[in-house]
Amino acid sequence: MIRIKANIDKVVILEGENLQITFNLTNEASSEITGKPYILLRVKGKEEIYIVFDSLKLQPGQTNEFKAEIKVPTSWGEGILGVYFEVEGKVISSLEYPIYVARKGDAIYVAFVWHHHQAPQFYPDGTFKDLWAYKHVLEGSFYSFKGGPYAIHMNIHERHPTFKDVDHFSPSLLEQWEYAITRGENLPGEVNTRKNEFENLLAQIRSLAQKGVIEILGSVYAHTILGFILRKAYEKGLVEEAKTLIKWEIARGLEIVERVTGIRPIGFWTPEMFWSMELVNIYSQMGIKYTVLCEQHFSRSGGDKNSIYDPYLVVDPVSSSQLIVFFRDLTLSNWISFNVDFKDEQDADQAARRFVVELAKRRENAPGGVVVIALDGENWMIMPSYRTYAPYFLSQIVKYIENSTVIKMTTLKDYLESHTPTRILTYIPYGSWINLSDRQWTGPVKDKLWEKAFTALAKVLSLYFSIGEDAWKISHDPSSELYKAMRAVSIAFDSDFYWYGEIEREARFVETWADEAMRIVDTFLSNNLKVVVVERGKSHVIIQLENHGSLPLNITLTLEARNYRNESRITLKPKTLRKIPVYTPHGDSTRLEVKIGSITIATLT
Repeated sequence: MIRIKANIDKVVILEGENLQITFNLTNEASSEITGKPYILLRVKGKEEIYIVFDSLKLQPGQTNEFKAEIKVPTSWGEGILGVYFEVEGKVISSLEYPIYVARKGDAIYVAFVWHHHQAPQFYPDGTFKDLWAYKHVLEGSFYSFKGGPYAIHMNIHERHPTFKDVDHFSPSLLEQWEYAITRGENLPGEVNTRKNEFENLLAQIRSLAQKGVIEILGSVYAHTILGFILRKAYEKGLVEEAKTLIKWEIARGLEIVERVTGIRPIGFWTPEMFWSMELVNIYSQMGIKYTVLCEQHFSRSGGDKNSIYDPYLVVDPVSSSQLIVFFRDLTLSNWISFNVDFKDEQDADQAARRFVVELAKRRENAPGGVVVIALDGENWMIMPSYRTYAPYFLSQIVKYIENSTVIKMTTLKDYLESHTPTRILTYIPYGSWINLSDRQWTGPVKDKLWEKAFTALAKVLSLYFSIGEDAWKISHDPSSELYKAMRAVSIAFDSDFYWYGEIEREARFVETWADEAMRIVDTFLSNNLKVVVVERGKSHVIIQLENHGSLPLNITLTLEARNYRNESRITLKPKTLRKIPVYTPHGDSTRLEVKIGSITIATLT
């Protein structure tokens, strides 16, 4: 048989340009073959160019090289460029490539946005539940690439220096890499002996970020699904508590990203793209300028809409806060997420060419626009098993974009520098990337886990609010009990563990961290706050409030007796004792509660 090998490194070709084509024919049969090769270009199913070469004889094992130059027609659109070998009027061998003939004019931009995430996979005692943060750097089984997905993403930049993209390294992932480098306790020997690979990876990330080759996005510390949490908080009367936790997680997450990568992000990854309009004001308050949501959100949004290839200014009608939102192309994002299980190198290459054709077609309706392709940074390579040719597929996509003059790779930050949003959206619907629903994180077992997590939230934030104006600062001091409690409850809210929450191991992990958060608060209060009755009369009681700790505490006294109720708030300074006389109009039938937020410290009757 005749094997055809061609050197056609362009997928998007410009109308009127001269295209050089080189191909080889090899006779892999055991006998002589006589025939003629030809080149055929079809655009939108119509034959545009037909080049026939002279008939020739190929001996067994013989290879001949052919060269041709074609002038690309002015017809534009999707097509096929093929090389064929014909014997006695019948094609016995062919090699066809998807192509796109583009008109001259403005380019379209493409921003690849990768969500590299691993939840905090360690228990309160420091032992690890899972080691994915490390495995996906060190382990892999991929064609032409070494290591795991996180390392491969950076290595693609080495192969393609002009490749620009956007990378969200979740704070909890960065924290685990940093832990391996600086400490390493409770990690297996292989991770500790190869910690230089994490050092090198972080050095790569910092270098690429400083050069502007990659844009770093920020996010919350753990993988809290923000829109869902806010809605649940309204149901439970814990709105301010949930908003405070979200702001704490954002601040903590941005601090980790800046410390580890050297970049303070202004763009933000919204976990699971789980949206609520209240996030506009929260993000704005925290210095976040833009985020990425799904095409599904756009389809049901309200305002001055054009296409998903424009960035939009989203305005909160209540606070007038503003946020820029990009919307991902769902088809192209899902293509990479779910359709990269290739049988060989050629299959992956052909798929990469088809992908770039589909990308180029977006330019027909949105020249100058930006196609956002956003997805997980690791799962598309490894689930449900290693997809051997997946990284090669992406590398080929990048190569073909590099060879195009009408598709330009960009970051979100760079695109906004030359394209100021002018269209305003007033509404984006609630929900996640999963059909704008919350179904993956709810159900009988998972709902019970949320109940426990919110119970922990109420207790931790009771302590937070009781401290007063210094609580925010104290909650960011890693040595403080408040910081430890906030961190524990944020891990209990990490949505990754609810994804498979019906599995006992995952459920128990959530419960462990919720219990830890509550234990920290209970221990802090039992060690530092004492309530002692120093005198009791017929119509009064004198209690002594003792704050043995170093933090101020705001305490609520609630008195109830028949039709009488009185509530007072007292600020107890650090290291102080205070005697409080309390009027008890009905003697022993009077009930006195001493509380910090929702936490009852003592009940006196």
